[in-house]
Amino acid sequence: MGNRRGGGGGGRRNGQVPGTSVIVNAVNRAGSFPKPKKWVPKKYPGKVSSQPGKTPSTNALRGQIGNDLATAAARKRGDEIVGSEINIRKPGTPLKGSSNVDHLLRGPGGDYHGLEVKAGEGKLRKAQEEHYPLVPQGGLEVGSHALGDVGMPRGHVLGPGQVASMRVERWDIDSLPMGTKTALEQHTVQAILKGDAGPAQKQALEEWMARGSSVRIDKVWT
Repeated sequence: MGNRRGGGGGGRRNGQVPGTSVIVNAVNRAGSFPKPKKWVPKKYPGKVSSQPGKTPSTNALRGQIGNDLATAAARKRGDEIVGSEINIRKPGTPLKGSSNVDHLLRGPGGDYHGLEVKAGEGKLRKAQEEHYPLVPQGGLEVGSHALGDVGMPRGHVLGPGQVASMRVERWDIDSLPMGTKTALEQHTVQAILKGDAGPAQKQALEEWMARGSSVRIDKVWT
């Protein structure tokens, strides 16, 4: 069979992708498709460094923005945030080997759900990989006071199904519109959604959040 040429010039020849478009030229120079550029926010309202006098790290700023996006989306779904930064561990183990769950949500039906939020390509730590699947199974000890108001005080051992599920949400903040990224250095996610940055920015953020590609569920344990 003779050589075939696809409509998009697919396939490599001598290690090169055929074609002359800007994207093809970039791929041939880099040797692979370029990865999206990581957004480096300069600041985010209310976010300060844990070390006095220092600027918060890029990862801290990105993490807080992702967290605020997740909590805004949860409230829009009708979920209630009943606790945040919830320490969990196997009973009798030290704090060093524990994990923190970003949020515990109570759904409209009254069920509880654990939520871990990641921004961009942030990965779970080894302890999180170990503990999160056990949250709905029960047997983990609550190591903080965040859930005392909902009957899970510090020292409480979760029962099977007491927290119905645990999931990891990943927000693709690098795909935020450029105007929204600029606005987020002056306004929080919540403030933009209230309209403090103007109706155009409110609409742009709402439309971005509604896209299927803005967030994905990485893992769910039940």
